[in-house]
Amino acid sequence: MEIEEKQNEEEALYSNKVYEYLKLQKGLNCKEKIVQVDLETAFLIDFSVKELEDDEEESKLFQESDQFLTYVRRGCTFIRYQKDKNVYLLRKGYQKFCYQDGIPNKVFNLFNQDQSNKKILLKEHVQSINLQRAFKEDGSNMQISWCAKLNCWVICSKNEAYLIKNQSKKYTDKLHSVVAEMAKLWFKYVDALPKEKLTNLQEFCSNKTLIGEICGANKHLKQYVTYNEEQLIFLSIVDNFSDEICYTPLESVQILKDFGLNTVKVQLTGEIASYEQLQYEVNRIRQEIATGSFENYGEGEVLYYCITDKEQKKTVVMMEKIKTFEYSLFKAIIRLMSCTFKKRKDKEINLKKVQQAEDNLLNFIEKIKEKFFLKGNLELYQRLVKQIIQFYLMGGQVDLLRFQEYFISFKYILQKDQIINQDNLLLELKHTFGIDILREQQEKIDKIEKEKQLISEKKANKLQLLAAKKEEGSENDKNNIFK
Repeated sequence: MEIEEKQNEEEALYSNKVYEYLKLQKGLNCKEKIVQVDLETAFLIDFSVKELEDDEEESKLFQESDQFLTYVRRGCTFIRYQKDKNVYLLRKGYQKFCYQDGIPNKVFNLFNQDQSNKKILLKEHVQSINLQRAFKEDGSNMQISWCAKLNCWVICSKNEAYLIKNQSKKYTDKLHSVVAEMAKLWFKYVDALPKEKLTNLQEFCSNKTLIGEICGANKHLKQYVTYNEEQLIFLSIVDNFSDEICYTPLESVQILKDFGLNTVKVQLTGEIASYEQLQYEVNRIRQEIATGSFENYGEGEVLYYCITDKEQKKTVVMMEKIKTFEYSLFKAIIRLMSCTFKKRKDKEINLKKVQQAEDNLLNFIEKIKEKFFLKGNLELYQRLVKQIIQFYLMGGQVDLLRFQEYFISFKYILQKDQIINQDNLLLELKHTFGIDILREQQEKIDKIEKEKQLISEKKANKLQLLAAKKEEGSENDKNNIFK
């Protein structure tokens, strides 16, 4: 009993420390709501990062302070009970991924210069370092924990937590459609668990958060990877009351599999002792993923830098997200398309947004041009463009008649950056797509114009007939007067 009270006290101290820190930070959203489970009332407080259009601008926020990176998570929820002055962490997501070119300082500082000017691991602190690679599923972030006091599951999207006891309409009616799908799949899993295993899972999740993705829910999510069915795929475990980033992928996958949960694919490099070896491995992995095809690598992978200390404790010191070039460009062009096309007939195109999207895309192309285009990888770019256009045209998300507007923007980008010769542009696009889209486009436009013309002619004929009848009526009136 004393141990349990001490643990609760430590959890409250840690939670209050993090809560007070987050309240003082700018650039965060704080949303508080009252929840009632059975006869208990509590207050849920969600913290999330304010959405910024520029990823680099957001990254700067996290680079300014290690404390900010540690405490501002992708998903952070506190609970406060009535007549209790403390808050308690209810769930905690991942840290922000970093995007690096060189070896990050956090890892660089684990090495020291020896007499031969070689960088070797600081053996008094770290025994070894390895890299663990986890496949990045194309889904929507999901987080799960257990609230023992209220005897219910905490099912969360990235920015908001919900207390759900079961799948009755009382709990699910007011849920966002994606969260409702998460709940449906989660209860399908837990309802099939043997009683003992369910109790163990609840106990395990009472101070930890399971991080996963909901995949294949195509009615509710914009996903680009095809899944055979709706499913939950889990990737990691976070300790709610610790500054540590998360469990290592291998530890997480083993625990999650023991509970019968679907997990991501994980690869492991051998132990690394020298800086040169680490540098070589990291660059090799980055190049492999970045140049890998969308079909094989999807969005990309998350690279975990894991250290083993003298006591054989394994710790994740940093996470790096590596995207495939195809996926990055795919997303960049999709952003351009979404603001190039009219959302509704009564809304005009936002030219400022179009220009901003085009500038962002040009900047992105400029950054990666040397890496890809100068190595003869133009066909990679063309293949990707084909996938993007077909995705939109075949998926019916954009009216084919709006394609012309997009094509003008896209043509401008290609010419401005001189990726494809202006004279051969139409021919290149025809070869790339395998169909003469512009011809089909023009045929559709001609057909509609012809229909419009017929309607105009019919209208003109009708007006002419009405005018003739009116004139005839006037003549009759004149004749009547003379009679």
